[in-house]
Formats: sequence, structure tokens, C-alpha cells
Amino acid sequence: MILIIQRLKSNSVKLLNFSKIMISILLKSKNRKQYAFIEEKLKQYHPEELEWKWTDEQKNGLQGIRKNDGFRVFRWYPNQTHFFERFVMPQHTEIFNLNPKRLPVGEVIEMLMSRI
Repeated sequence: MILIIQRLKSNSVKLLNFSKIMISILLKSKNRKQYAFIEEKLKQYHPEELEWKWTDEQKNGLQGIRKNDGFRVFRWYPNQTHFFERFVMPQHTEIFNLNPKRLPVGEVIEMLMSRI
């Protein structure tokens, strides 16, 4: 499975003074009962590690491809402000099941108000 996630801007990371940059991904199934969780160190690529090219002749997007294995790591879609990073779901991904229970709106409001 390939995941597409919006990448943090380098300036944001520097401004927040993070020393270790991690990424956490939570996926859910369509029926919202099965979930997968991944947490790992976020790879910071050196410019020489990537090749940049247009996705097609009409320049309908830009992609960053890892030179060592040809994997398309980054993707930008035209007319978008988002820049995405693609991940392969690792073997160590935690998969778990939940049975969500929807609470009535009044009960949720009452619970929240009791904590204010």
C-alpha cells in the first residue's frame, strides 16, 4: 500500500526547534472498524538524491523520484497548494480493530460541558 502525506515545510521544523522529526500516520478502513498506525523517522533528502520531472508533456504535475531505486517520493498536482510525500506501508505497521460507538449529541455536549 502506498500512502500520500503532505510534508512539513523545512522552515516550520526549524522554527519549532525540533531535533528529531517523526511522522505518524493513522489509516482507517471504509467501515471505520479497522485501523493501521505507523510511526517512523521522517527521511530528509539531499537534493542530489532526487530527480525532478514533469508527470507528462502538458506539465500536469511535478514529481520527485529517488535516483537509487526509481521510487516516486514526492508529487505535486497542478492548481494545488499541497506538496505530497508517498510512503510504502512498512512490515511493522500496527493493525487493530475498534467498534466505534456514536453518542447522542446531547450526551457529547453534556460530557464536554462538565469538563469546562
